[in-house]
Amino acid sequence: MDDVAGETGGTSGTLYRAKFQAELRWYFLQSSLFQREGRRKVADLEERIARAGYEKEKIDINEFMIQNQIDQHYDSLMAGVLIHRVALLQLLDDAQRYLLGNENISSDELVKVLNDKLEAERKLSEIEHPYPAAISLSGIQATTVYIDSAALVKHVATAQGDMKILQLRMELLQQRERNVKWWNNLTVAPFVRYAHYFRRNLPDSYNVDAGLTFTLPIDNEWKRKKRTLLSERGVLEAEEERLSRRVADKTAVVVAEVGRLDRASKSELRRMAELKAYLRQRTDAYRRGHGEYNRLARAREYAMYIACLERLIDYQYRRDCLVANLQSLLPDETILRFCSFSPLSESDINLTPGNHF
Repeated sequence: MDDVAGETGGTSGTLYRAKFQAELRWYFLQSSLFQREGRRKVADLEERIARAGYEKEKIDINEFMIQNQIDQHYDSLMAGVLIHRVALLQLLDDAQRYLLGNENISSDELVKVLNDKLEAERKLSEIEHPYPAAISLSGIQATTVYIDSAALVKHVATAQGDMKILQLRMELLQQRERNVKWWNNLTVAPFVRYAHYFRRNLPDSYNVDAGLTFTLPIDNEWKRKKRTLLSERGVLEAEEERLSRRVADKTAVVVAEVGRLDRASKSELRRMAELKAYLRQRTDAYRRGHGEYNRLARAREYAMYIACLERLIDYQYRRDCLVANLQSLLPDETILRFCSFSPLSESDINLTPGNHF
């Protein structure tokens, strides 16, 4: 009886000196054998979200590089024209100052010429790199652009950085919702237990037990988790819809502004062609000896033409910047895929083309 009492942990009779016990349990419902595919999908989606964020950062760098290339191209065009305009306005300024000092004329024209010259010099000083003067002032290769806004918005809906991350986050929440089961908090564990007793004055003894333990949750925690994940997914869906509208609105605004700048370019090209025709007629008249050649008036006429050329370059530059800005919406495609450019020439505005300089 003493031995039995000792083995069972009794306090009377012969007791054991020490007890060693080891137990092995396996919670197989929480092991990797269950929901392995669901956990793998969660890990894969988390990795894709991190990769999409990195790709979005690279797009920002690419957009900066594209904008820098556009700036350099149009800076070279504008600088080449401004150098001629500053020189021409300086000539007009000198002439007006001479006439003001030697003849009884008004200073109103001098003020206008001085203001135009200072404005042209300011624009030229804003250009970072030095560029040579333009070899010819006959014009630039102007274009109009058509943007396929419907195809662009459709592509952006699946490829744009923020949209892509939102969709991946919704997939992640959906997968986590699938992974939540009613038995997630249920524990069922088979076990093997070994107990070794070190007894006084008797041989050691041991016990080996095997069995199954389980716990049953009495709450509905899994339902609350599902509702929470579903609510979070609803928030992301609303954010996706808002972002989709913003992308569509931005594209529509850009397309409208691009069209306006293209129309302005056509109008400026028409004015340049009319000035060319006028200058050619004046040149022919001077050659035939009709009227006295007025160098001051001639310089003003050329100044008007160069101002038109400046505005044309500015319209084209602003238009190309808007198109380049749409590139930020496309992490995997060039915006040129959705654009078609058409060259503008004087024949498009029903005037006889020709180089009058």
